[in-house]
Amino acid sequence: MESRRTLLKMAEKLDKVSSSFCLAKWLQVTIHLQNGHTHSCHHPETHSIPLKELEKDVSALHNTDFKKQQRKKMLNGIKPKECSYCWKIEKLPGENISDRAIKSADPWAAKHFDRVKSMPWDQNIKPTYLEVSFSNKCNFRCLYCAPSASSSWAQEIKVHGPYKLEYDYLSLEELEKKKKTNIEEAGNPYIEAFWHWLPEVYPRLEHLRITGGEPLLSDNTYKVLDYAAANPNKKLQLSINSNLGVSPDKLSKLIESVRVAKGNIKEFTFYTSLDTWGPSAEYIRTGLKCETFEKNLKVLIREIPGLQVTVMCTFNALSLSSFGEFLKKVREWKKIAAKNGGQLILDTSYLKDPPFLSVLILPKVWFYKFQLLLEDMKKGAFSEFEISKFERLVEYFNETPRAVDEDIRNFINFIEMTDQRRKTAFDKNFPEYLDLMNVFRAIRARK
Repeated sequence: MESRRTLLKMAEKLDKVSSSFCLAKWLQVTIHLQNGHTHSCHHPETHSIPLKELEKDVSALHNTDFKKQQRKKMLNGIKPKECSYCWKIEKLPGENISDRAIKSADPWAAKHFDRVKSMPWDQNIKPTYLEVSFSNKCNFRCLYCAPSASSSWAQEIKVHGPYKLEYDYLSLEELEKKKKTNIEEAGNPYIEAFWHWLPEVYPRLEHLRITGGEPLLSDNTYKVLDYAAANPNKKLQLSINSNLGVSPDKLSKLIESVRVAKGNIKEFTFYTSLDTWGPSAEYIRTGLKCETFEKNLKVLIREIPGLQVTVMCTFNALSLSSFGEFLKKVREWKKIAAKNGGQLILDTSYLKDPPFLSVLILPKVWFYKFQLLLEDMKKGAFSEFEISKFERLVEYFNETPRAVDEDIRNFINFIEMTDQRRKTAFDKNFPEYLDLMNVFRAIRARK
């Protein structure tokens, strides 16, 4: 991670082009092949890749007409609505650094600054950072996820129907309207286009990241590793996201495939997700078993010496529960990673969607809980980057207006329906939230 001084310089450099210029819109892409959607940077909503555009040019997996229009806006100083995450961060009091600067300062982007700013807005470009999802096949049903990214979620909605909040939430019909219905891997035209496009972009790639669903459940994931083993790219950082809830044989297959590919790439890195620890974490991420997660993590670190691991925390309204215990665990894992020549990083981002699971539904008086956790992180083991990401979350919680009553009512309804469908018990897993839940129920009763 670049230093704060470097990031501030990048922010200034971007603003000289325009107040909305961001290299990620050109050089970074995430492609959800399971439903034919794409976006550049993980913050904006995905948009559909028109098959007509794809038939003309497989690079439409990244260079859609819609995305080119957003690039045009950025060059002209117009702030695309889809990038609201960064605009909110930049409006906070103080000298805040948004992901617009963080991503643009990364080596895969920064070195291409002059080339990108001089390009015509409608020119096709090869990304240097490619993230790809082949399938929504997943054994988890994380509360804030959706059927488009989890087959387990899709099955639940098929059985029980959408959540009846103040609107139908996670409706399969709505997904169909948004063209987010899952396409099976076999015969998927977007996957076929990807394998035609990969040889064209692979030599320029500096990051190739596989996500899901759960990537270790897809044969295409291992096909990518085989491709890397057969096609040297010494500047490539190859990464995989995983929930680490897979069987030992799947983990062994990953380890062996990585060992074969490692000699032909620069580095292999691993991303996993966890939002707190213990029963609270298992409630948030249905399907998670903390014991299995920790066991698999330790095996991975031990069997792939020098491994770089990032634990992504999507901090939500329920993450405060047991988060102190989570920080203790992260400290332990950091020591194990360092002992094996690697590194483990905690990357904290706040959840913005769905809004009823955001930290903004929590009362402002809980600010002190965030402060205590921040003080804990500052006691040692965590880097400037890790602390600054959590500081940004704390500032966001303190400076952003509270959620509206509708979000609070939807939260209560969602939790009660979740307990009913999944045979779980929120009150048992989050005893420190009991008084707050009574307040929320009173708000609901007022309507």
